[in-house]
Amino acid sequence: MNLLFFSSQYPPFVGGVSLAVDRVTRALAAAGDQVTVIARDMQDDTPAPLADLQPELCGHVNVYRVPGQLFGNRYAGLGLNLIGRIADAVNPDLVHTYFASVGYAARACAHRMGVPNVISCRGDDVTKNVLLGLGGTRTVLRCADHVVGVSQSMLTWAEIAAGCPHASYVPNSIAPDLLASPPTRDAARQQLGLPLDAVVLGTVYRHNWKKGPEYLKRLLLEIGRSDFPQLFLLVAGDPDSGFIRQLEADFAGTAHSGQRRELWNLGMVDRAELSAFLTAPDLNLLASRREGLPNALLESLACGTPVAGTRADGIVDVLEEERAGILLHRFDAEMAADKILQLLRDRPRLDTMSVQARELIRNRYMLEYEVGSLRSLYEDVLTRYRAQPRMAA
Repeated sequence: MNLLFFSSQYPPFVGGVSLAVDRVTRALAAAGDQVTVIARDMQDDTPAPLADLQPELCGHVNVYRVPGQLFGNRYAGLGLNLIGRIADAVNPDLVHTYFASVGYAARACAHRMGVPNVISCRGDDVTKNVLLGLGGTRTVLRCADHVVGVSQSMLTWAEIAAGCPHASYVPNSIAPDLLASPPTRDAARQQLGLPLDAVVLGTVYRHNWKKGPEYLKRLLLEIGRSDFPQLFLLVAGDPDSGFIRQLEADFAGTAHSGQRRELWNLGMVDRAELSAFLTAPDLNLLASRREGLPNALLESLACGTPVAGTRADGIVDVLEEERAGILLHRFDAEMAADKILQLLRDRPRLDTMSVQARELIRNRYMLEYEVGSLRSLYEDVLTRYRAQPRMAA
């Protein structure tokens, strides 16, 4: 199958969409499909010349990095002209769009080539734009031949916005390397220099309202007042954040005489350190107000670390049964902190959740399942599309 992907992000840009597209397209190419990606270049916002862009080979995937402005209104004509020529050269069987912000250009290409267009709802493209930019999102969704949601709530939002007649739930997945052989908790703590007998929490931080930084702060200040002698918080993400520096001071201030309350900001964690960062904590935290299906959640569970996450979108899909973690009230930090402290004091339950977390990932969220679901979906979409009557030229 010859597949053309459109994506709002692509490595080296760090983001959930970037990781998902890279993971899926490489797996499809490895399985024998011909795969091309047209990615909005997050680092280049200058209009490109009329000359054709040259692809970059990433594994077995051809990637065209198109300047970001060419997806906007100001240079839309120039962008569609350039992207259309790329599509002509690729001659795909199907177009798959990751994130609605590049959906208009993708739909235009699919229409130009006479092929079906699948669009994936990932998070902000639906949950934010339905509230702030409904017109464009509705148009993109209504023009799609099939809509995919990474969480059940994404499909609900899409249905509210556009009434999608053909839609499927296909969640994110985990690359096999994380599940293969994560370090033990003690080994991970030794690698990072953490005390073996401390209570350790972890979180991934981005200074973004939807990630719930203020809620995280209230949660940690409540937990910090507990009677644990040593309590550490590992933070990965923004390496130079004034918010995190203030949180570090506030968290330390919750300690009573003889207690340790320390926040360790690890900054951007590379792939080599990721397993240790995810495995060292007793519990990882997700304080999001709005989500698609966060990679941090699946990666943590793959490493055997339970997650305490807010009742937000895709987090609910994964943790609903509370076998691999717990769900937190989205607004009541005191109630959520009490629930976290109860779990931290119950080591047998944490150990059971650790085993069940890896089982959950192995049974539902492996890359092979996502790729298999997408290939089956593509075949169904192509069959349905080809059976539709066409207007005479």
